[in-house]
Amino acid sequence: MIMHCKNLAISDGTYPDPYVKTYLLPDPQRLTKRKTKVARKTINPTYNQMLIYELTLEDVRNRQLLCGVWDCGKLRENHQLGRVMIDLSAIQAAEQTVTQWYPLKVGNSTPSLS
Repeated sequence: MIMHCKNLAISDGTYPDPYVKTYLLPDPQRLTKRKTKVARKTINPTYNQMLIYELTLEDVRNRQLLCGVWDCGKLRENHQLGRVMIDLSAIQAAEQTVTQWYPLKVGNSTPSLS
């Protein structure tokens, strides 16, 4: 479940319209791409959105979850605000949840994803 982001960067003096895009890697054909809804004009969006993958537990343990936070551009190209790679090898059960903040990798600031 993608819950929240906080302290996202303001790139051009306006608040972003952020959304989260995920992939389970490796994924050469991008079949595991999922997206949240777009949150309008905020640096602290709340999604509380479940992104579902139907894979075996063994397959999940052999992957990493790439989460990218993007600004949805209306008159310009979407651009990435930050990203984080989450190792899934320690998942013990299909129902296991991990709730924590993950710092995004981006420029000089460090926004977070939960």
